[in-house]
Amino acid sequence: LFRRAGDDVDVCWRLQQRGYRIGFSPAGFVWHYRRNTVNAYLRQQSGYGEAEALLERRHPENFNRFGGSIWRGRIYTGFLSRRHAERPIIYHGLFGSAPFQSMYTPGPGLAPLFLASLEYHVLVTLPLLVLGAVIPHLATVGVASLCTSLAICTFAGYRAGFPPGRRRFWSAPLVAWLHLLQPVVRGWARHRHQFGSRPATLSRRESLESLGRPEEASELGRLDFWRPTALDRVAFLKGLLEELDRAGWPNKPDAGWSEFDLEIYGSRWASLRLTSVSEYHGGGSQLLRCRLAGRWSPPARALFLGLTGALLVVIGFTGIPWLWTLLLLLPLLAWRFTVARRSLVRVIATLVEQQAAAAGFVRLGRGDVGPKP
Repeated sequence: LFRRAGDDVDVCWRLQQRGYRIGFSPAGFVWHYRRNTVNAYLRQQSGYGEAEALLERRHPENFNRFGGSIWRGRIYTGFLSRRHAERPIIYHGLFGSAPFQSMYTPGPGLAPLFLASLEYHVLVTLPLLVLGAVIPHLATVGVASLCTSLAICTFAGYRAGFPPGRRRFWSAPLVAWLHLLQPVVRGWARHRHQFGSRPATLSRRESLESLGRPEEASELGRLDFWRPTALDRVAFLKGLLEELDRAGWPNKPDAGWSEFDLEIYGSRWASLRLTSVSEYHGGGSQLLRCRLAGRWSPPARALFLGLTGALLVVIGFTGIPWLWTLLLLLPLLAWRFTVARRSLVRVIATLVEQQAAAAGFVRLGRGDVGPKP
């Protein structure tokens, strides 16, 4: 699966998910082949972008909406870290008592990383420059946005270190140019692989029980279950996560910072957030409430907004009246994404009910406060 990079990260994450700990072996040795041409370096970065897309598919809990990492470590060193603007961090030990005073590189700065990313160019700079053709003031803001990205890369090239005797007049400009190209090439490869992949369709995950459900998606958005004896809600969610992993559902559980328990990625165009809460009643009984909030997936929202912006720009520049009819494509696209969202809610509701039944819960109807006699 991992043909270019990311295999070591995948192994480490899977070991940690199974309860193992990653240790450091001073006797370990890794030979890292450094590319010595611009084309080879950019091909390497493209491979890294493809590896990140594969890692995101297997471990979505470690990535954000744009495909960037949200864990505390890094797959590889960021293209622009604070070491360009700050001095290295030296660990001296308590009162300078450390026998080996180590030097550490500061973590990557988030603002410089974002201002030179492909997402920033596409979502901020490019729309400002395009709309600047109609609104002159926005053109100035767009040029300023582009100059900010160029200034960051120029500063990185200026602060780059070179071996003694190896610096040339073109060394700093070349490094600055690579700092500008690297996130674009890597981001493009990551997003291209994300959109080009073929995730499992919901039709393959349907069952006779899910297909035969009479409820609407709005009714399935909230499921209430009753159990005569209490069961730890975390244990129920753990069992649900194990069942999702067993069935091959990509998911992202809460790491302590989210307002939901887990997010499930059902297809290319839909995702779902599950939130649960327990109510404890007399006699040790328990009422478990689950809320299933279906959503358009990030690719679906990006496609809808991108198509809307492109149609408005084309209509505004050409001025052809009949082009307004192209906007009718937007409701059709929204309907397609909404169908995918409702189907995902229906399938996950069936899965949650099966897991609840296996845990000894009984589903209640709307408005019930306990099992019917």
